[in-house]
Amino acid sequence: MRMQPDIKKPSAVLDLLSFLRPFLGFVCVPLIIGQTTQGLAFAAAAIALALIIHFVTTASTQRHGKGDDFRLILDSACESIFHFTIYIALMLIGWFPIWALFVCYAGDLLVPYLCVLARQRGGNVVYRPSLTLRTATHALVQAALILPHIAGRSLAPEASSSVIFWLSCLAIAVTISTVLDYSLAILKPRTKS
Repeated sequence: MRMQPDIKKPSAVLDLLSFLRPFLGFVCVPLIIGQTTQGLAFAAAAIALALIIHFVTTASTQRHGKGDDFRLILDSACESIFHFTIYIALMLIGWFPIWALFVCYAGDLLVPYLCVLARQRGGNVVYRPSLTLRTATHALVQAALILPHIAGRSLAPEASSSVIFWLSCLAIAVTISTVLDYSLAILKPRTKS
């Protein structure tokens, strides 16, 4: 009988993919601030790539087990830094309000620590659907603020402060719902083995 080799977790590749996101964010900041069509198109592509990276790292972690606290915090931090840098660039040019930026970033900081706290209480809430929903919504909000500027100034949301307001409220709503989801997961009673 032939034995199958152990398939190791692709942890080094996942870590590199996670580390790529903050660098993409830092590269996008001057491109967004410059407001050129090419720069904004690159930023939109970077947002899409960061979302794909999130889906790949999440799927791989779920497939290979619950992961460890270090990887969870690393992945969440890299994702938060990416979205934070994009939101900062959008805020600097008036396309995203500062109050929404602070709420979104505070929520992003809380989630990995709530996961670690849940694990200390005997639960495993590493990746819940609300986290993917939050990540996808942040990417969609950022793209919705950028894409009209690529298509033409007449479509740009800066003409309507209500568009910016409602997109900001959407980003805040999914951030708060994710924090609440993870907080409630901590409160669930421990399962006995």
